[in-house]
This record gives sequence, structure tokens and C-alpha cells, in this order.
Amino acid sequence: MNPLVGLSIIERLVALFKSIFGKGKGNPPTPPPNATTGDPVAPAAPSRRHRYVPLALCVILTMPGCSTIAKYIGPAFQAETLEQLRDLCDSAVPCPDCPGTPVPSPVPPAPTPPVVNPVPAPDAGVVDAIPVSSIVWLHDSPAAFPLTATLSDVRVTLPQTISWRWTAPADWPEDGNGVIGNMWVCAKIDGRVNCATWEWLRRTTTAKATEANPGEPVMIQTKVAPLNAWVPRSGEEVWWLVSSPCRAGCKGVKGRSAIIAGVWP
Repeated sequence: MNPLVGLSIIERLVALFKSIFGKGKGNPPTPPPNATTGDPVAPAAPSRRHRYVPLALCVILTMPGCSTIAKYIGPAFQAETLEQLRDLCDSAVPCPDCPGTPVPSPVPPAPTPPVVNPVPAPDAGVVDAIPVSSIVWLHDSPAAFPLTATLSDVRVTLPQTISWRWTAPADWPEDGNGVIGNMWVCAKIDGRVNCATWEWLRRTTTAKATEANPGEPVMIQTKVAPLNAWVPRSGEEVWWLVSSPCRAGCKGVKGRSAIIAGVWP
């Protein structure tokens, strides 16, 4: 007949661990002295299995009634109380070559997050050449937009070609025609600086003719007074900027360059 029949789960576990670790309880017996010298003999080192707490035991020590198990198997691990056994579990190292002790699977490294090109932060050293509060905006104003674009080296080649260097963030989207922004021109007319868009920009656009016919005002393509009738004089100060699309209303992502100053040739 099976001796475990009729026993509770806790009683079966006690019987199991007693069969593995011995039936005695309390501290292991002191070995007799050396027969030749009479010196005490050091107790034998615990087996490799006993120097490690089996992971299955650590699970059992979390169950109700496990103190019954602890008093039988504690001496095998030099532990006298349930709390001492549990402390061993907290710092237990699995025994790779002990039968029945599972070897933990290696933890895979965390995946490397994808690199996202951030929108450039505004340069704290870049400022507008004129205060935006002093400008009359003839199209929707980009004055409050962050300075996420750059503009430099604007040149006017008479009779009507204008070239420049510029950059725009990658998150400025293209419309169906590849347009991502507008070029602006600003001039002082009747004592006030007026600004208007005069050209659509694709990402590769770095030069444009004003498209004025002979005899027409050079910035007629602004299509808004008074800049569409402005006739610049040689040496007159003029200002430029680029922005995300605002000619037909500012829509979508918002950004602009700082306003830079130039002189009409």
C-alpha cells in the first residue's frame, strides 16, 4: 500500500523532504573527536545540493502551513526558523548541476528604440532683425511660430531673380504639388513695415524670378496691397523670412525662420 495515501498535501511534502534531507530535526550531531590526536573533527561540508535552496522549496515556503516543513528541512540549510529559510530563498543562487534545479533562461536584451530625428530646437542666439510686433502682416501672421527653419544669403539679381539658402524640418509635410512653405518679403511703406508671402516653396527651391512683367512692380506676385505696388529704390532696406504655408491661411505644422535684413541692389 502506498504510505502517502490519506495524507494531506502538507503531510506529503513533509514526508518527501524528510526522505531527501533526513528525518531528524534540530542541529546535526557533532562528529566524534579524531581517534589519534583527540582534536575535534570539523563537520563535513554540506553537499552541493544543500548549499543551494531548491527553487521548488522556495515556492513551497510561500504556502500556508509551510512552517511544518521548515522545522524538518531547516538543519540541512543551517537554518533554524522559517524566516531564515525564506531569507535563504531571497538570496538563493540556482545550482546548475543539481538535479531538479531549473536553470533560468537568459533574459533577452531590451530592444533598441528607433532613432527619431527631432525637430531642431530654436537657436537661443537667433533673433528677428526687426520686432514682429512692428510688422503689418498682409497674409496670416507666422509671428508666433517657433524658429524651426533657417534662412541666409538672400541675394537679389536684377532685374528680378532672388536666390537664398534655407533649411526646413523634416516634419514640414508636402502638399500634392510638393509645396512645404512660403517665402516672405517685407518693406517699409508709408512708415510701416509690411510683410507678405510672394512665393511657394518646395524643399529644393533656392531661387525664383518674381514673375513681374516688364513695367510691373517687382513684387506684384504678393497679390496684396501695398506690397503688390511697391517700387524698391537702390539701397533700400528689405527683410525676408520663410515659413510653413500661410499664403492661403496658416495650416498644419507651424514654423518659420528668423527675419533677416538685406539691401535692395
